[in-house]
Formats: sequence, C-alpha cells, structure tokens
Amino acid sequence: MKTRRIPEDLHRVQFEAPPSTMTTLLGLKTKMSAPSYTEVLRTALRVLNEIHERVSRGDKLYVKSPDGEIIEIKFIF
Repeated sequence: MKTRRIPEDLHRVQFEAPPSTMTTLLGLKTKMSAPSYTEVLRTALRVLNEIHERVSRGDKLYVKSPDGEIIEIKFIF
C-alpha cells in the first residue's frame, strides 16, 4: 500500500464526531455541492472566524425573513 505524503506546510487533523454531527456535515456537503468534508469545514471556519471578528468589535448580525421581519442573530463567544 502506498502512503500519501502530506506537504510540510499542511497539518492532518482527525476528530471523533457523534452521528448527529456527521449527519449535519453530510447535509452541508450535499447542500453546498462541496467535493469533500474538508471543504465544508474550511468554509465553516472562514465564516465562523469572520463572525467572531465582527462580533468581537461590537458589530451585530441580522437576518431578514421573507415577510420583512428583521431578527438579530446573537453569538456568545
């Protein structure tokens, strides 16, 4: 069996996930048409990082429902 080499500037990460997390991950992979779980996680990390930075400096995040209701999304970091 051939061993796959990981470039020195990359890190392999493994984690254990309960069935509910895997269901969510698979669902997001499908909805996003992502080629891999890794791509879903990379995207999620970029989004979470952006939200964290904005919330940390006092910004607020809102969503607007189809009927026009504006709702603040609150994050606790």
